[in-house]
Amino acid sequence: MMGKKARNASKRKGAGQASTSEAPDNSRYYIMYPSILAAMVVVAAAVLASSFDKAHQSTSITQQEQVQVQDKGDTSKGCHPNRQHLCSKVQLETAQAAHEHFKRGQHLVARGFHLEAKDAFEASLNVDNTTAFSSAAFQNLALLLSRQGHTDSALLALQNAARLDPESFYAHYSLSNALAKTNQPGDWRLADKHYEIALELSGHEEDPPGQSLAAIALTSHGALLRRIAYRDGVVESGRNFMVQAREKFELVVYIVKNGGAPPAAATDAIGYLRDLLRIADDTSEKERLMEWAVRNGIWRDKRQYPRVFNHALYDAMPKPIDPWLQDLEQFLALQRAKTEWHRISDEYDAARRRGLQPVGQRVDADTELYDGRSGQDWSEFPILAEGVEFAKDVAPTTTEIFRHVVSRMGQVAFSVIAPGTRIEPHCGPTNEMITCHLGLRIPDASVEELGISVGGKARGWREGEWICFEDSFEHYVWNNAQTPRAVLLVNLKHPYLR
Repeated sequence: MMGKKARNASKRKGAGQASTSEAPDNSRYYIMYPSILAAMVVVAAAVLASSFDKAHQSTSITQQEQVQVQDKGDTSKGCHPNRQHLCSKVQLETAQAAHEHFKRGQHLVARGFHLEAKDAFEASLNVDNTTAFSSAAFQNLALLLSRQGHTDSALLALQNAARLDPESFYAHYSLSNALAKTNQPGDWRLADKHYEIALELSGHEEDPPGQSLAAIALTSHGALLRRIAYRDGVVESGRNFMVQAREKFELVVYIVKNGGAPPAAATDAIGYLRDLLRIADDTSEKERLMEWAVRNGIWRDKRQYPRVFNHALYDAMPKPIDPWLQDLEQFLALQRAKTEWHRISDEYDAARRRGLQPVGQRVDADTELYDGRSGQDWSEFPILAEGVEFAKDVAPTTTEIFRHVVSRMGQVAFSVIAPGTRIEPHCGPTNEMITCHLGLRIPDASVEELGISVGGKARGWREGEWICFEDSFEHYVWNNAQTPRAVLLVNLKHPYLR
């Protein structure tokens, strides 16, 4: 099942078409950003609030561990934010009272007072937690609970949001995302169903400016199917998850090509689809897809496909673009680290004794970049990430050098790739960041045996030397040498970013 807009696009595309070339007019890491989800919840709340205020009524409610939702609400018929003429005077008065707390919660969220906002949403739910009017408050509370790390309570709140308002796209979509993050196969199957419901409902909601709800639902659903294929196998009970994921992404591209959404709405879908075309060894189709994306201004170079692309930064760079940075003398922290190489090398030895962790333990999607099930091994020791210091006791010198210069979205870590391991092609999340490697333990091997390719240009490493590249260009790594390769990995702000 799918929404009217997506369903109509699917009919125009034609049954059985499975490649982007048949439409007219021509891994690391694609997961819906929390900021996008937050914005969508705010939009949902605004839509409901507008509907309520026009009739001097209210839409709100949220839940937390202390708020017990009663089972006496029946949302299958009758009173609903979209059918307020069927509501009784008592129902509307109750909703209005709850809405006052809800509006205060929205105001507090806008000012950054999240704890106080949570209290306000809970107060709203204490007034009304049994009607569809409360769904938006449950969603907003869930977002705050998730930010505080209360994932189980957030999931429960979203389940109530979808149960109380089964007609809400945002409730089903948010619940799907929460279920998809649990990494539990049973929850993934529930997310699969709720994404289908969200897609069906997308045709009945107004798209936010510059967005397409159908495209958002299709992209997230395709990403989940792709993860199921990686984790549990491509085929199950007659379903080919990889094929179904590709169909979701292709439908997003088709919707955009036919004017159903702006090109930027296809950014994530194209990144996913490009990877699936690579896996299928469909080079010509992949080239056509990327050429279309560049022509339509999503990216500026078909070797790049980050989720966030700063066009002004690209314009400021000298042409032609070289993904490898040449002038490393401008990075004072890198030069200092180079002079402290022996001390950093000792810190790596200490980290190795403490114990490395598999890549993917911190960011689950990274498990798709190498085949750990076949014995390949990519491990790391995090030092800094998004402003958090993990290893001041083990790596004090490294921490001190980079604590104030690491990219806001980036990290500092010891990164180790075992022999026989290949890191699959992927790109970073933004072109506003560069990645640098300081060689720590580098096997004596040729580039053919051990190396990294960035934007089609391959290089090797040398102990005590830096190499830096723009993270948004597709890159991959191979180690066919006899011993592990270890580097210090650092993400820095792009030097052309002003």
